[in-house]
Amino acid sequence: MNVALCLIIIIICSSLSKNDYQAQLNMYVCICHGIKEKDIQQAIDAGAESVRDLRKKLDLGSQCGKCVCYAAKMIKNTKGDLNYDLAIAV
Repeated sequence: MNVALCLIIIIICSSLSKNDYQAQLNMYVCICHGIKEKDIQQAIDAGAESVRDLRKKLDLGSQCGKCVCYAAKMIKNTKGDLNYDLAIAV
């Protein structure tokens, strides 16, 4: 990737305000059931560890299934953050 493009992306991301982040959390992930990113994040924070867990809690992925990949990435990112935090704590 071009260095200039990377710098532009970093500048844009660092300039996002708290409101921009909140707007992102209000993004619909599952149109079929009206599930937003914040709903998925809350379920993950409450203990959901797999897409199967999200399906049980939110009925995510039970219709067209287009939301499953995004939800799986959210789980992976959350678990990755946890593993990183644990590595620093040691």
